[in-house]
Amino acid sequence: MDQPIINPSGFTQEPVIVPEPPKKSFPKWPIIALFAFILGITLVFAYQKLTSGSDPEVNTLPTVSSPVPLSSADPTANWKSYYSSILNYSIKYPENQKFAYVNCQDSNTSSRHFDFILSENGKSLQQQCDGQGEDYILTIIKYGGIKYECKETESWQTVQSELDVANIKSVKCEKNFVGENLYGGPAKILEIFIPGKNVSIQLYDMQYLQIFDLILSTFKFTDQDSGLVITDQELQQGWYWGDSGQKKSGTPAEWVFQEAGRSSCWHRLGTDCN
Repeated sequence: MDQPIINPSGFTQEPVIVPEPPKKSFPKWPIIALFAFILGITLVFAYQKLTSGSDPEVNTLPTVSSPVPLSSADPTANWKSYYSSILNYSIKYPENQKFAYVNCQDSNTSSRHFDFILSENGKSLQQQCDGQGEDYILTIIKYGGIKYECKETESWQTVQSELDVANIKSVKCEKNFVGENLYGGPAKILEIFIPGKNVSIQLYDMQYLQIFDLILSTFKFTDQDSGLVITDQELQQGWYWGDSGQKKSGTPAEWVFQEAGRSSCWHRLGTDCN
């Protein structure tokens, strides 16, 4: 019988363990970034859904509506009124320290038939109404010709058009000076001729074009039918209330208009409105 072999050193030999090489791991930061991105998108959609279903008065800003522009007041409301008993018209004009108002009805020797003048100079009434004034702004004259023509000359180029003045189709003539520079007058003149009435309105200074248009808007003939008829009582008392455009049918020819704001009236000469 064989005897077991005994290790003479008295030790048991352990088997040798060889360590395995470490495994390569995939980096984790891309996964973390992707997860954060998905989480952010999810939170955004959740917030939008939450706010869209909430009370709009709490989560939306109030809508501020633009103010509705109010209609502007009449810019001629405080202007002065002028009434022509010769040409039977009335206008309003601005009261301004720059303007010199001239009523040529008080001038008996007017060679150019001036009736009304707005000017910037201080020449006398007689000089203004005789056409000797300078720096005219606006004039209203009685046209003395047979037929009005917006005529071109060697010195003036003209452009003719139409517009309504006091509900009458009128001629608008724009005149531009193209002559020699020795001429010292205005380089442009705007003239309005009202046919059937022989009234001509001229603007000599274009910087006052807006004022000119406003004056034209107030122009009216007082002999136009206002649709009103004078009563027997008004004839007996010799007057009635009304502005320059409210002359009543049947009013005697010798009656005159008196401008007094809200107390304006038509009356017999020598009779007070009261």
